[in-house]
Amino acid sequence: MTVTNTANTTGGIADWRGWSVTTIPFWSCAAGAGAGREAFANATNKVAVADSDRFDDLQPYGGEMGSLLSTPAINISSRSGNLVVLSFDSNWRRSGNQTATITARFDTGAPVQVLRWESAAGPNQKPTVNNERVSLAIAVPAAATTMTLDFDYIGDDNWYWAIDNISVFEGEATIPLASNISPN
Repeated sequence: MTVTNTANTTGGIADWRGWSVTTIPFWSCAAGAGAGREAFANATNKVAVADSDRFDDLQPYGGEMGSLLSTPAINISSRSGNLVVLSFDSNWRRSGNQTATITARFDTGAPVQVLRWESAAGPNQKPTVNNERVSLAIAVPAAATTMTLDFDYIGDDNWYWAIDNISVFEGEATIPLASNISPN
């Protein structure tokens, strides 16, 4: 996994400057109990955390925290159809102005945003959910052989998003279709 922070993600608490890999006990203890961090029961061993609430607790900090967590290229060449399923466990606590997106990038074709959550009111508003299994169908361009997933978080003292147990598979699942799939 690769982490890339935006230019204004500076200062603050270094351990929480962008995506961090940690354990639930360390995260909930270091960031403060009682904020739902410890409720991420689906997490196993280490978890990826973007916690803008904790990041800005040390002054000075550059303001809004923007951080991108990218997977290595995932080999999808042996699939038999045009869909793969992304599943992961999520712990999302919303507040203020906060955005989480997932974008699939293929070795052929344009990148496709497959998830968008926002804390603000609107069509992408996501309520706080402390322990959720998320599954998304992703349409794959016909000639694609690899896919990279980008988990992007933006927030300014606006709680957090934690993820774990990421898997990509082909098969049957009962899930809502992501917006990039056209019905036939």
